[in-house]
Amino acid sequence: MQGVVYELPDGRIVKRYFPHIPQKLILSEYLCTRHAYEHGVPTWRPDELLDDGRSIVGSKLEGVSLSSFVTGRPWDAMAVMAQLGETHAAIHQTPTFKGARLWRVRQRAPIAAKALPDFTPSDVDRVNEILGQDAAERGFCHGDLSPANVVVREKRLAVIDWGRAGVGCFVQDVARTFCFILYVRPKFGWVPSRMLLPFRMRLAQSYLSAYIAATGRSETAVLLWVACELARESRRLRREAIRALLRAAYRDVLGVVRARL
Repeated sequence: MQGVVYELPDGRIVKRYFPHIPQKLILSEYLCTRHAYEHGVPTWRPDELLDDGRSIVGSKLEGVSLSSFVTGRPWDAMAVMAQLGETHAAIHQTPTFKGARLWRVRQRAPIAAKALPDFTPSDVDRVNEILGQDAAERGFCHGDLSPANVVVREKRLAVIDWGRAGVGCFVQDVARTFCFILYVRPKFGWVPSRMLLPFRMRLAQSYLSAYIAATGRSETAVLLWVACELARESRRLRREAIRALLRAAYRDVLGVVRARL
């Protein structure tokens, strides 16, 4: 959590950042949000910076988070996830701008064999061949497009929280969202369980299929990055319930990508 949001008398909102948030990150979020808004991406309208650049004032978005929408109305989840894929494609079609910050990625190609312990050395070589073809395709990315950062109203989506946006690798950005769909839970909601994994896999696949249809990018490359991310997160996270979920998801994705190598 980076700050607190207040509603103003004129119906707009002000997002006031905590003192520990660097000034350059606040400015980056303001510029990226404004850039996305001006290029037609569904998001809130940032009007101005206040309080010596420590607050952003802009339009208010009505609705609920996508994570809460999916748990509350699962019968509409597939269609809304497909819309998320189309929205993500629109973000990636947005041109970059001078001054947009470069991503700091946690994993880069070539991928080391230890990152994918269940792959043979020849498989890892093939993985890096595929990833190398797509890693160079970079542009404007959200960087944190999780269901918690999407607002839904009347089945229409709007993207918020552009604090990690910048210039990055498209397929890694999509893989990150795919993983978020698998294990991010709504605030004050239920904890993801392995029993719900098949449903979450279908949600993630609905999102990814819509994105691939809109962009023509490699689904295999995205799923390979998903496998790398799941393997890394299942080793890093401390909560055993989440780690078990990620390991199960990793095995499912592994079966798909192995068939395509």
